[in-house]
Amino acid sequence: MKSQEKRIKKLCEGMPKADRIRAVLDAIRVDDVNLRDGLLEATPRLSYTARDIQVIDSIGASEILSLRFDRTFYHLLACSMACLIPSVTNNRDPKEILVGIKNTDNQLCALTSGAEIFAERIGLNLSQVLAFSIALDFEFNEIRQPLNTLSEDDMERANEVADAFLELWSKQGNAIKDFGEAA
Repeated sequence: MKSQEKRIKKLCEGMPKADRIRAVLDAIRVDDVNLRDGLLEATPRLSYTARDIQVIDSIGASEILSLRFDRTFYHLLACSMACLIPSVTNNRDPKEILVGIKNTDNQLCALTSGAEIFAERIGLNLSQVLAFSIALDFEFNEIRQPLNTLSEDDMERANEVADAFLELWSKQGNAIKDFGEAA
């Protein structure tokens, strides 16, 4: 095990922050704990005890964004499913039910498309931005729509979601906001 740790440390010594963060997030996405830990251990120290804060904060921002994305995604999915339950829909007008389903579908579209737009804006791919997400492994691809097929209204809502994601990401202290510039 020591030889693998030495190899990882040697490979990571000159690695730029942006590449290190991408590699850590990719390792998290594929559940490779050893690689994640090795990359984090090889992260340069700014003092005796503190690691590079941009690396740590960027990974933390990905975790928080993933958790919030999953919570919102599954909440909207549950609302959509609730519109199909007979006991919920018995006393409602069918037009009202259809409007509710369409509204929920529009919100899901905005959420998934907004996440993609946000990832493009900061220079990561979606699986890195949402490295901790469970939704990416399951229902996401069934609901996701290609960005070039969205209407103007859908694209506007998706950009609003991307702006909200950017604001949340920016609140994470020293998280890198543009991986294209940081490379």
